[in-house]
Amino acid sequence: VLRKQVLAQTAVIRRQFEQESAFEKRYRDVVENANDIVYTHDLAGNLTAFNQAGEKITGYSPAEAITMNIARLIAPDQLDHARQMTQRKAGGLALTTYELDIISKDGRRVPLEVSSRPMIEDGKVVGVQGIARDISERKRAGIRNAAFSSLGQKLSSAGTPEAAARVVVEVADSLLGWDSASVDLY
Repeated sequence: VLRKQVLAQTAVIRRQFEQESAFEKRYRDVVENANDIVYTHDLAGNLTAFNQAGEKITGYSPAEAITMNIARLIAPDQLDHARQMTQRKAGGLALTTYELDIISKDGRRVPLEVSSRPMIEDGKVVGVQGIARDISERKRAGIRNAAFSSLGQKLSSAGTPEAAARVVVEVADSLLGWDSASVDLY
């Protein structure tokens, strides 16, 4: 009788372990295959986890990233803001969402939308867990929309075809980086 109970309990424990292992694998797969950076760092800013999307966006592999402090990634002019966000979480603020620029491994400035929350162990905040989305295209679209809106407003007030052409060249210069001095207006 005791042997049957032990075998039955062992089977239950084995099934629970298999279910938990399968859940953990699915969870790990979601994190590793996310399109956004999923990361954690301690309160000093030392990265402790970094997924594959982080490598695509920053150029740093997860192995490289977890040897780094976030101060090395964040654009220098935004480091104080990032530290304030970490301090808020250290103080217990549950969730913060904000924009922040990082500098990628190849030197590009990448705008991110960051959503992060404190990591709590035994009632104490021990770090930060976050998701960061590359919003480069969203920013470019905003610039394009503003330029086209400006174009419409300026064209409607241009009194001559020459003035209208100058407006078009000015907007093209801001959007495309054209050298307006090289454009001849006839």
